[in-house]
Amino acid sequence: MKDVRELLADFLARTRAAPLLFALLLAGALVEGLGILLLVPLVALAAGEAPPPTWMPFAPKFFDAPERALFVAAFFFLAAMGLRSAILYARDRLRVRAVTAYEQGLKLRLLSGVAAQGWRLASRLGQARLQRRMLVDTPRAIVALHYALQAAVVAVMIAVQGLVALYLSPALTLVAGGLMLVGILLAWPWVRAGQRRGLSLGEAAADSSEEGFRLYASLKSALAEGAVLRFLDRYAASAKRLAGEEIALEAGRAGARAIMALVAATAAVVLILAGLLWLDLDLAILVPLLVLFARLSGPAQQLVQALQGMAAFGPAFAPIAAQAGSAVPSATRSVPPRDWSRLDFDRVTHEADDGFTLGPLDLSLARGEWVALEGVSGAGKTMLVDLVAGLIAPDGGTIRLDGEPIDLATLDGWREGLAYAGQDEVLFAASLADNLGGDPGKAAAVTGLEALLQRLPDGLGTMLGEGGARLSGGERQRVAIARALLRHPRLLILDEATSALDLAAEKQMLDRLRAYAPDLSVLFVSHRPQARALADRVVALQRGRTELG
Repeated sequence: MKDVRELLADFLARTRAAPLLFALLLAGALVEGLGILLLVPLVALAAGEAPPPTWMPFAPKFFDAPERALFVAAFFFLAAMGLRSAILYARDRLRVRAVTAYEQGLKLRLLSGVAAQGWRLASRLGQARLQRRMLVDTPRAIVALHYALQAAVVAVMIAVQGLVALYLSPALTLVAGGLMLVGILLAWPWVRAGQRRGLSLGEAAADSSEEGFRLYASLKSALAEGAVLRFLDRYAASAKRLAGEEIALEAGRAGARAIMALVAATAAVVLILAGLLWLDLDLAILVPLLVLFARLSGPAQQLVQALQGMAAFGPAFAPIAAQAGSAVPSATRSVPPRDWSRLDFDRVTHEADDGFTLGPLDLSLARGEWVALEGVSGAGKTMLVDLVAGLIAPDGGTIRLDGEPIDLATLDGWREGLAYAGQDEVLFAASLADNLGGDPGKAAAVTGLEALLQRLPDGLGTMLGEGGARLSGGERQRVAIARALLRHPRLLILDEATSALDLAAEKQMLDRLRAYAPDLSVLFVSHRPQARALADRVVALQRGRTELG
């Protein structure tokens, strides 16, 4: 239950309405306890018994005029129950708003935490696991939070109404409390099993989600190759495992409910016999007590169910807490791009997670210069690009900007003056204008978007579909480069960003780009000799080291 305690503590620390929520929780339990007490004179009047005057001073006045007193007692009881209903309505509405806001904030903190880790750790997490955190673990953690709040509600209700019962009959209350404890102890093995089952359920849910994502990601090739059934079989197997875990978890919950229901039935008989034969209680006391104990049997079962739910879903919070940021950035600080004349790498090295080491290497890039990177697959081209972009930090050597040692990852203004376009840039299921961030203007002419705008039925307002499905590979790359140019960068990084264009279209675009921004520095990766011929210099990477090309 450690994860649940941490989850609840995080919720309380980040929810301003938490004190009011728990105040309403307590108020609802107190008013319900008062309503139960008001049943005593009502039952006494109906049974013609003399009320106990010591603990209800107003009760003798009721019996001076029994008929009027009966209506007065009924009025006060209904008023208390009406007030309780209003309090519970306000409490439940506040709880829904608070939990919903917390869930959205938790997702935002998770994303900001992943972004704050930097590209190296974020790429290690991967898209599938990030999707699991967002779509599987976070909802499961919120379910655990709902159960924790339900357990708090039930615990306060049992405590307050237990005090009322003690006030009416300590002996009978101790009997009822003992029976309730027996029921919880008998159901406890299912609670413990729920925690183990919850871990298995989380893994099964994540596996099923990842198989569904894998099917969608590979759907085009699977349809072309007639291999859809293979993916469907994998998904069906994961879904079957998930269903089995859910059935097993629900079976445990059903077992706990059956135990608690049997204990509740036994308790009803025992309490009636004890009240009448052993304690010889008046109906004015016994009937409200039986009503109270009957109302508590449901919450006792809910408490066990809540404990099972907390045990099953609580572990989902741990991986979220490990990756979520401590705070959500209020706004991205925009820093004017820093002007610079020369970027130098001096004996820079970087070791990847798989042990591959880039460098030591030397590299220089002057303002307005075009530098091409070439090398076989795995030579470290993308790693070098990431170092220049400040996405990863070097393990050795020095990076200098205009002769000054600098950390590109933390340099104010470096990212503001940088634009990046990769081979597989993501386009969103939105309009072309939304993907570009506005009207492309001159960037449309540079990248050749004019023909695309004429072809699309609604021009900039055309919805592109998931991942830009309405566009060809080359068109998607044109959009990505145009989006990069709209940042008006000082340095443009192109990592195989023109690979889907034919040779003539690629040369035309790069020629236009050079004429469009003569002082723009460009660092690009390309396997095509025709593209590299347009560079001022070619840097060849061989086994992680640089050689002049």
